[in-house]
Order: sequence, then C-alpha cells, then structure tokens
Amino acid sequence: MSRDLKIIIRDDLTGAELPEPVTVRVGWEGRWYQLDLGDDSLRKVEEILFPLIESGTPLPAEMRPPPPVRPSVGLVSLRARGRIMRAWAAEHGFEVTRKGNSYYYSAALREAFERALAEGGVDLPAAVGA
Repeated sequence: MSRDLKIIIRDDLTGAELPEPVTVRVGWEGRWYQLDLGDDSLRKVEEILFPLIESGTPLPAEMRPPPPVRPSVGLVSLRARGRIMRAWAAEHGFEVTRKGNSYYYSAALREAFERALAEGGVDLPAAVGA
C-alpha cells in the first residue's frame, strides 16, 4: 500500500490554498504573529503597514525583539513545519505527545525528521521545498 501526503498551506486572510506562500511576522503590543499569505494578501498588509512603519519611530537595539528563527525547511511557518513533522512522524511510527495546544517531539523524532529532510525523504510542497 502506498500513501501520498499532501500538506496544504492556506492564506491566513482569505483561507485560499497557497501554492507559494510568503510567511511574515508582525508585532503588535509586544506580541508577535506569523502569517502565511499569498501575493494579494501580502500587498494588502503592506499597504496598511508601510505608512504606519514609515511614520513610526524605530526602536533602539536593546528594545528590539530577537530576530525570527528560520526553520530549515525554507520559508515555511513554524506552524506548518509542525504539521508536516506530525504527519511524517505518524507515517514513520513516531509518537508525538500533545498537551493542550502544545506538541512535544522526542529528540529521536527531530533527528530522524531532519535527516529525512536533508536526504530528500520528506515530500514538501514546492513553495516550502527542502
């Protein structure tokens, strides 16, 4: 029996399926959010944010949040990466523990997943390609 795993990433504004998502981080009131957006949604967000950013005052370095962590899967959001890893784990017999809204991955699972990524053994959408 063979299986195909298809990960669908959707635009966070429209809900539309995204063949080539762009992941952006937006900060507001001390909280950071990550958005998966298509080109049209990205333009809408930029139209709203750019005038605000240009009129704002830049923060000194000591007040800036740390830079975003880029996952090794490319420009895929951490949320999407987690979905991909959970699906891969289920297909390969690894257990993922869930407590509330959080998932916990064993070191063995993370190492095997990273190795499979490096060897091209994880099928990812072209937009988040390895």
